[in-house]
Amino acid sequence: MRVLEQIGYYFCAVIILILLGFGYYFICSKIDIIVWNNGICSQCQEGHYHFINGGGYGSRYYYQCDNCDYAISFATCPQHK
Repeated sequence: MRVLEQIGYYFCAVIILILLGFGYYFICSKIDIIVWNNGICSQCQEGHYHFINGGGYGSRYYYQCDNCDYAISFATCPQHK
């Protein structure tokens, strides 16, 4: 009986970790969408972001405003959102 209780605890811990991982992913995606602001610069409100660097596994994507040179970075490519 003790072994079954331990398996139940481990199973619950794995489920909780999976749910926390999905929650973190969706929160980060929502923040990226807010920061992206449909490609309009959040600093000057006039320029548009254009891609300057990024790609590859585990790297970030960098965009820069064509008006004020303000730069932002994302873990995922915002143009596909």
